[in-house]
Amino acid sequence: MTPLSELAKPDKILAGIRIDPSSNTRSRMSFYTEIKIHLLMDDGTLGPEKVVNGYNDNAKINFIGWSPDGQHVAFTVRYEDEVIS
Repeated sequence: MTPLSELAKPDKILAGIRIDPSSNTRSRMSFYTEIKIHLLMDDGTLGPEKVVNGYNDNAKINFIGWSPDGQHVAFTVRYEDEVIS
C-alpha cells in the first residue's frame, strides 16, 4: 500500500498523467521494498529463498523483469531526494 506521505507529495499533470517532479516518474506509482527469489521445484513447492541485495534500505523498486532465458533479473531503483541544508 502506498504510504500517505507519498500521496501527499505535490505533482504536475502532463497529458493527464501525474508526474513527480522530484524523480521525473509517474507519481503515486506502487513499488517494492525488497526482492526475494525462490527456485520452483519439480513437485511445485518453493525451494530455498535467495534475497537480492545491493541497494539501500530506502530503495523503491519498480519494473521488475526477467531475461528471456530466465537467468537474469532487471529492475529500476528510486531513492527519495535528500536535501541537506
